[in-house]
Amino acid sequence: MPFAKECLKECPGTLVQEDGAPSHSSRYQQEVFDLWEVMRLLWPPNSPDLNMIEPCWFWIKRHTTKHCPITSRAQLKEAWIKC
Repeated sequence: MPFAKECLKECPGTLVQEDGAPSHSSRYQQEVFDLWEVMRLLWPPNSPDLNMIEPCWFWIKRHTTKHCPITSRAQLKEAWIKC
């Protein structure tokens, strides 16, 4: 929220965009935005995602865990770089 408030100082009318995840669409989340006086962009559930990495997560997870589960951060980093 502090970053959004900073953006509002330089560019009034700035909106925050979040996906339709349950944690982003709860009424409590809206209360926090109201408290900070930050506006959110209305984003419908099940809409196409604009983040280029999102469609890849399934394949990255499938590829990196195909032989065995990853048990350390170092293993994870190495597997993701290879992928």
